[in-house]
Amino acid sequence: MADRTSLVMDLQPGEAMQLAGATVQLVHKSGRAARLRITAPAELKIEKRREGELADHVPRMAQSAHG
Repeated sequence: MADRTSLVMDLQPGEAMQLAGATVQLVHKSGRAARLRITAPAELKIEKRREGELADHVPRMAQSAHG
């Protein structure tokens, strides 16, 4: 498996970020839920995963800094 990196970014509603040819926009935030709009090429695979499923991919340094 290739090396991975992690970035934690705070967005306000209406703000967006570019990610590997896709745009991720925070549309709405309420409590612990956030609605995102992802605009990407059709060939880019997008999946929703739960936090526990992502834990193996977050570098140890990022885990200790945020939780």
